[in-house]
Parts: sequence; C-alpha cells; structure tokens
Amino acid sequence: MRAAGGERVTSVPSRDSLRVSKSQLRTARPKVTARSFRAGTRPAVKVRLGKRTNGRYPAGWLRVKVGKRNVRTVKLLAKHEGRRTIRLPRAYRSSVKVSVRYLARSPEVVRKSAWSKKVTVRARR
Repeated sequence: MRAAGGERVTSVPSRDSLRVSKSQLRTARPKVTARSFRAGTRPAVKVRLGKRTNGRYPAGWLRVKVGKRNVRTVKLLAKHEGRRTIRLPRAYRSSVKVSVRYLARSPEVVRKSAWSKKVTVRARR
C-alpha cells in the first residue's frame, strides 16, 4: 500500500481499525417454567430464550441442573426458536428445584449465560 507521498505503508492507521462486538442473548438468562408432576414420574420443564442481539434464534446446548447436580444437556437448534421442553432423566418422589443454563455453540457469541432462577417443580401424590 502506498501513501500520498509515495512511501510504502506497512500498517493501517488505528482510526481505520474495526471493532467487532459479540452477539448476545437479549435476556441474560433462560426462563424456566414447569407444571407439577405425579410423584414417581419424570417431570418436564419448559425453557424459553429470547433472540440474540443480531436477530437470530440461539443455537447451542441447554444444561439442566436439579439441586446441585447437572442431570442433562440437550441440544438447542435455531429451528426450536428458543424454546425446548425437557423431560428429566429419572423419576422423582418429591418436589425438585430445577435450573437451566444456555451454552452457545459458535465462538462469535458470548459462550454461556447465567443460570436461570431456580424453579421448584412440585410433586403431586
């Protein structure tokens, strides 16, 4: 690249640099809802995520935690439009506290969200 005076320029001026911002979820954490379940069966939870700041639906994984233990990780694709119903992997006899976290798939987005608020899924007798 040549400058106006004919000298050779090897670096680009800093004012021409480009700042790239990472795409983020519009909401900082997933929203989890659940209906009560019959004791001795596997509860299901519904997870909802908003669109990302670039207007696309999130894609990646949803990690589900019951109490302090991670029990399941499910794939979230753009075709799910930010919504998934997840059935827990085992039956429970009493109420459980469930939390979910979003893990992004692509490196150009923020890698993981905060854990959702803990939702108590009540067991019916």
